[in-house]
Amino acid sequence: MFEIASSKLAVERGDDATKAFAQQMVTDHQKTTDELEALVSAARSKPRFRAL
Repeated sequence: MFEIASSKLAVERGDDATKAFAQQMVTDHQKTTDELEALVSAARSKPRFRAL
């Protein structure tokens, strides 16, 4: 994701305040990405149609 990649770059190159904010962005966006991937994975494992 763009937000994670750009924030990782800011962690490497930014000043202290920017690094702190960027690290929080990485943490938050990685968490939501992981949650979304888990939801998609769970939705794929459920049958789409009920058996009659």
